[in-house]
Amino acid sequence: MLGEAHGAILAARLTQFLELQQVNFFTDNDTIKQAIKLHRDTQTFSHWKLRPMLHEFTSRLPSGNYSVTKIHRSSNGLADTLAKQARQADPYQPCLFSC
Repeated sequence: MLGEAHGAILAARLTQFLELQQVNFFTDNDTIKQAIKLHRDTQTFSHWKLRPMLHEFTSRLPSGNYSVTKIHRSSNGLADTLAKQARQADPYQPCLFSC
C-alpha cells in the first residue's frame, strides 16, 4: 500500500511539473482510492500511515480538478507483471527511465 502511495506522489509531482489542469489517476489499490476520495470530500485523512503522503499528493494538485479511479488487477495485467518484476529486481542496480 505504501508503494502505491509513493507512486501517487510521483504522479502528482509530474502533474504539477507539467502544469496539467485536469488529471485522471488510476490505481488498483482500493485503500488509496478511498482515502483520497474521503480527503477530497471531507478534508480529513482516514488512514494514519497514509496521512503525510496523501497530504503531499493533494497539495500538489489543482484544487478539485482530478479524479482517482480503481481498476481491478485482472484488467491491469501489464502493470501487475511490471510490479512483480520490480520487487524481484536488485535494489542496488541503477534504473533507466525513458518516455
